[in-house]
Amino acid sequence: MSADTDNTRAALQNISNFIRAEPSYVNITNQYNISLADTMTTSKTTYSDATTLGQELAALFATWNKLQLNDSDEAAEFTIRRMVVQIDTSSEELARLKQASNNLNVAANEVIGDLEPVSQQLHTKLDTEQRQIQSLQASLAATAQEINHIHDQLSGSSGFWDGFLTGITAGIYSGLRDKLSKQNALRSMYNSQLQQLQQTSQQTQRDIQTINQVSPALSSVNKLDASLVSLENSMQTLATLAQKTEHDGDRITGTENGKVAQFYYNRFNKDMTALLEWQNVFPT
Repeated sequence: MSADTDNTRAALQNISNFIRAEPSYVNITNQYNISLADTMTTSKTTYSDATTLGQELAALFATWNKLQLNDSDEAAEFTIRRMVVQIDTSSEELARLKQASNNLNVAANEVIGDLEPVSQQLHTKLDTEQRQIQSLQASLAATAQEINHIHDQLSGSSGFWDGFLTGITAGIYSGLRDKLSKQNALRSMYNSQLQQLQQTSQQTQRDIQTINQVSPALSSVNKLDASLVSLENSMQTLATLAQKTEHDGDRITGTENGKVAQFYYNRFNKDMTALLEWQNVFPT
């Protein structure tokens, strides 16, 4: 296996993974008016074209394997004529796949560009929420301290009852009760705000995590085009041989009877052997 075949297999797996995961990305991207529709469509088209190419290559390999050196001239020519058609068809499917993968690159890169400011916006939002949470937590701590202080006064631990029994008016007690009521109301309000803000912050963190998954997923699906170079080269060479074969005529000039299979084997063997490294790379 070459790096190109490994990279192609990995790229196709990434495309398949993106197709399956896309529904989980849509909610967050739609919130920011970013559409994954084109990327999803081109991903499916690319994977479908890759599957068709895989089927055509599998048929081509099967036909090549049928060629035996002891075949009759007629059987050898029939096999090779069929192979020529399959080479042409595979070349057409490869060109279609290349176009689809190029379209996928464009769609994916466009969405990646749209996601960058969204990611920055979400991180800024999270920073603000975290500061607000810290501020509320500090306010809650101060309020709790004040409430404890009032309770101490009301319970007499600060000498309040001594003062009350020696003539301090009941208005002081009433004032402390009012102050306690206000502090309790503040604590309740802070707790409610903190709970809401924590929920909002958690959602922001989940949105960031989703965005952090979408961008790499999109980056991974647009790597197929570059990995197909060696396959293109092999198919171009075979296409040239196929064109040459189409002009061989009904009989092969200079070839002895019973030697047609050997003639075509010698013509195609080197390049078909090179092409065989692409066997089972594409889905079928």
